[in-house]
Amino acid sequence: MPTHSYAGSLVMATELAAKGILELRTVDIADTDAVKAQLAPADGKPASMLWIESPTNPMLGIADVRALATAAHEVGAIVVTDNTFSTPLVQQPLSLGSDVVLHSVTKYLAGHSDVVLGALVTSDAGLRGELLHHRIIHGGIAARSRPGSRSADCARWHSGSSARKLLQQPWPSG
Repeated sequence: MPTHSYAGSLVMATELAAKGILELRTVDIADTDAVKAQLAPADGKPASMLWIESPTNPMLGIADVRALATAAHEVGAIVVTDNTFSTPLVQQPLSLGSDVVLHSVTKYLAGHSDVVLGALVTSDAGLRGELLHHRIIHGGIAARSRPGSRSADCARWHSGSSARKLLQQPWPSG
């Protein structure tokens, strides 16, 4: 996990590690060789998951997602990329080898700060099934297609898409 990750993610991972639920290794995600060394350390077991955040929050470190995904897959790890800062408009981690992409829709995708949503995206049917199962059992995730969903949040997110289109246009010069 990046040393300079979103504080909420880093705190949650640290707390889970303290309970013995996972082993946490933090590393400068912009240092590709250091990340590769942590994926398969000589004195320990290989990583089962690589968490990438690029750019990182708050330090804006940039990861070589393609190189790290390749290295992680070589040791059998899945790759999860927090793409909140980049958004799909700038970076598409699935095309770079990530298995799961996380978006905090609340931030840049919604654009209005009036939505509390997150999204997990994968092209792997098996992982999608596991994530869907987790959502059904634990709830708390909005979806337009499910009864009892937070459809108002989904509608607000959708309304923000027109604003995003305007923000993507180049500013007139002069």
